[in-house]
Amino acid sequence: MIVVLIGTSLLFGEKLFGKSAPAPGVVATFVGGQVTVGDIRKHIEELALNEPQLNEQLQTIEGYRAMVEEMVSDELVRQWSKTRDVKQEQDFRHVMEHIEEDINLGDIDAALHEKGMGVSEEDLQSYYDANREDFGELTLTQAKDDIRLFLQSQREGEFVKLYIDNLRTNASITSNLELLEVPEPSESDYLRFFSENEEKFQVPARIQVDEIRIPVGADIEAARNKASQILIRLRSGETLGAIGTTSGTSVKSGLIVNNGQNPPGYDEVLDNLDYKEFSEVFLAGESFYILRLISREPQRTLTLSEAKPAIRTIILPEIQDRWFDSKSDQTLLTVNGQRLTVGEFWQEFKELPTSFALEYQGIPGWKLLAERLIDRLLLLDDSSRQLTDSDDSIAIEEAQLDVLAQMMEQEEVDDLIEVTEQETKTYYEEIKEKLVRPPQSQIRFIMVDLGQSEEDSRRAWDRAKEAYELLVPGLFRDGSDFADVAREYSDDETTAEQGGLLEGWIGEGPDLFMETEVHSFHQSVMAIDVGEISRPFEWNGAIYIIQVTDRTEAEQLTFEEAKHFLDEDLRSQKHKELRDRLSSKLMERYDVEFYEKELKAAFDE
Repeated sequence: MIVVLIGTSLLFGEKLFGKSAPAPGVVATFVGGQVTVGDIRKHIEELALNEPQLNEQLQTIEGYRAMVEEMVSDELVRQWSKTRDVKQEQDFRHVMEHIEEDINLGDIDAALHEKGMGVSEEDLQSYYDANREDFGELTLTQAKDDIRLFLQSQREGEFVKLYIDNLRTNASITSNLELLEVPEPSESDYLRFFSENEEKFQVPARIQVDEIRIPVGADIEAARNKASQILIRLRSGETLGAIGTTSGTSVKSGLIVNNGQNPPGYDEVLDNLDYKEFSEVFLAGESFYILRLISREPQRTLTLSEAKPAIRTIILPEIQDRWFDSKSDQTLLTVNGQRLTVGEFWQEFKELPTSFALEYQGIPGWKLLAERLIDRLLLLDDSSRQLTDSDDSIAIEEAQLDVLAQMMEQEEVDDLIEVTEQETKTYYEEIKEKLVRPPQSQIRFIMVDLGQSEEDSRRAWDRAKEAYELLVPGLFRDGSDFADVAREYSDDETTAEQGGLLEGWIGEGPDLFMETEVHSFHQSVMAIDVGEISRPFEWNGAIYIIQVTDRTEAEQLTFEEAKHFLDEDLRSQKHKELRDRLSSKLMERYDVEFYEKELKAAFDE
């Protein structure tokens, strides 16, 4: 249940629970009604069956007070709905139909399980006898519930299918599923869209290269010399993979690059490269580069044949909507006299959650969905006959209040939220210094699993220290190659084979909340200079030794890059402001008062 008055205690302070009650046992009053101790007791009884956690909530005065606030909140929602006559609106009625159906289907499901899913006493005895040794000293009576649950889980799928098949056999069903056979786009549809949108099918020039990048760092001459040595090795026939493994250098094979998106000086070299030729070492921006051209394709326009898959994706939804609109009032199926039109079916499909909609795509999927709807209608019809004595009024009332509260918030809060382009730009300028893309690093690493026991942990640390000592230069020796040590010592099989090389870049993302689990790891990486090797450190059940091979600089996010996040933040701020304002308005409009003395007395009973 959405509690409209969330936070009202904080908003109204002593005013909220500060007055004397107009009569004994009255806990709250508002225009047109009141909440008494008797109302609270009845409310608790009604909710106890559906909310097992209620008893725990009511153990504290705060939880008790929150329940009373929710009761008043429900009344304010009812008052609001009367002023809007919202229950007559089509959207509300449609949502409530589904909620009531779901409640009824839940009841029929429970009833089916109570029948034992076809598990008889004979079945229980047979299973017990066949698996007697598994039950030890348990008697059949003691084991019966567990056996029944196990057999139910085995038989449930088959039982439900047989149950529905039986309903189908005894039902009156008609279907016209050919109405779901939407025609494919015609050649003229494809040609018209292609002719009107030819500019959308321009393929930019595509240049593919091998790229070796050596950051300048603190010593430009050292970086230049390193690049020159790498070029000599490449021209001597050494592979890119070997270069990347042994030099700790950023090597990208098959990289797609576009003119105009590279550091100054990069494009000039790129334009003059011949096929399979290595460039000379050149400086572009803050790095030295060596390039080798793999392929170069000029800009062109896709042919109609090549563009058809993309065109179909674009125009098919419009064709489908036109088709279903034209057939909207035609009968798709009937179940025991209950009619479902094509339009109603299409609305059901469009309301499916994305994950389910993907299972029912296209004509075969729609026909399968229609069959599922037939099953649903059969079960609902059966439930209405079997469960005439069940009382779902409380559950339906609670669900109805949920829907009304959501509709009120949508109309009184969400629909009033508007964020202009100028507001977003102003907000961008106000917090611009915080809108920074953090530096990203390329690393090699050695990971040693800590294991499960103290002895495992001790051995892991001994192994990690041994690996680290090999990497660090001694008095009369150079440090071992990181890649060689990673292959021998790292427990991460995927990267160990590549000399500890982790593909791609790592670093803090834009959503720091989502980064919480890896934040400490990123901090450790950022503390290591490019080319340096960290001491062993522990993180997430393992010991790590890191070598940073490359790092980008922090970058200021442009307005366009930050716009989406800024819009969402501004909307969230306005949502809170409008929601607080709505709470205040409702409290004042309906003259809501709470009486703390009476509430505490009710709680203490």
